[in-house]
Amino acid sequence: MENIPFDVELSRLVKRYGNVTAVDNFSLQVPRGSFTTLLGPSGCGKTTLLRIIAGFFEPDSGGVFILGKNQKGIAPEERGTGIVFQDYALFPHMTNKKNLAYGLEIRREKQSVIREEIANTSGLLGLDGLLDRYPGELSGGQQQRLALGRALILKPRVLLMDEPLSSLDAKLRLKVREELKEIQQRLGITTIYVTHDQEEALSLSDYIAVMHEGRLEQFGSPHELYNTPVNAFAADFSGPANFFTADGKTFFARPEWVRIAESASSAEEALPGGKALVLSGRVIASDFLGRLVRVRIRLETSGEIISAEIPADRGPPPGTAISVTVSRYREIN
Repeated sequence: MENIPFDVELSRLVKRYGNVTAVDNFSLQVPRGSFTTLLGPSGCGKTTLLRIIAGFFEPDSGGVFILGKNQKGIAPEERGTGIVFQDYALFPHMTNKKNLAYGLEIRREKQSVIREEIANTSGLLGLDGLLDRYPGELSGGQQQRLALGRALILKPRVLLMDEPLSSLDAKLRLKVREELKEIQQRLGITTIYVTHDQEEALSLSDYIAVMHEGRLEQFGSPHELYNTPVNAFAADFSGPANFFTADGKTFFARPEWVRIAESASSAEEALPGGKALVLSGRVIASDFLGRLVRVRIRLETSGEIISAEIPADRGPPPGTAISVTVSRYREIN
């Protein structure tokens, strides 16, 4: 990432709670205008890290730099960041208009400025016609947009989001996810987003930082993380992953890289070219996923279970002896 400007730089951050190290020597550079996601399991330190950036927590050591300026001792409201919390933290006794205006009123902005900014923000987020209602009268998606608007109306240089879609149902989450990405791209605002949802991270992000036990495991584009993970944890936490041994080595492959056939010869003939691993196994289950079936296979040599994703009309029944061709794979630690 040489010559790329960075809006946020984290340098060797450490944060401990008693004997527990929540953030462990963490360094990261967030490119300007990017949508960067902190991805990891619960308890890996991603929310703690976000709150350190926001200024709610002070690190035990290390530094946070926003636009090149060290943020040590700088209050949250003076950092140029806006934050959307997991529970939205909307004021239920205030109208939606008052919720949007709250930060500007704290800044003692002129009423003419507040009215103009409310109009601009509500128009951007599709909240026109809802301003005189209360948060409790909105749908989950509308509440999420209101919380986003309350952060954006302050024109932050960096937007921080802590699992803002986790309370939405699957269908609504997909819709709001698409809206969120569109808004971020339209505004060009540097965004740091926290989630444990792999699909969410892959679809939204320009860059993903995979975290584990407070450490940075890998940082890169969704394509890099999905296709070339640096270790087994990064592979497993950036999408569906198979791990299996062959020739005394451990390999990794995505389910869509695995093909199945009734014999080794037909498996090899189906391969368009290149070196492949051909293994024997037996189907133990088939999971219907709509247009695809995820076939789970127990390998004969090792007893390990791997998955293949194939068209839904081709799923073999459990118990079928098959040959497995792994067309793409990587040795992994």
